[in-house]
Amino acid sequence: MSTDYSETMIQRRTILETLTLSDVLFIDVRTPLEFSNGAIPGAINIPLLSNEERVEIGTLYKQKGASIARERGLELVSPKFPSLYEEDTQYIPQETNVLSVYGYDIEIPKTTA
Repeated sequence: MSTDYSETMIQRRTILETLTLSDVLFIDVRTPLEFSNGAIPGAINIPLLSNEERVEIGTLYKQKGASIARERGLELVSPKFPSLYEEDTQYIPQETNVLSVYGYDIEIPKTTA
């Protein structure tokens, strides 16, 4: 059985445009240290990596290259996805539109009437 996504609408917005929206929950997935150094006001921190894991990835990147660092990052993050999902759902009501961030643009599912 395939899913029909033909009704899904995507609306591209810049980060600045998105910051003006009301009732938006920003989830910052950076490390706790990065988050403490500055974040979007009102954002919550659900880090993918611990501060120590980020240091490990950065060291691997410098010493062995991006590919090895990415592989190790996946090894560290993949087992965390179930608990990260559970943590995310504590903050997001069921009918809330979720923002997906790609690069410098934020894609927001456009609600249809």
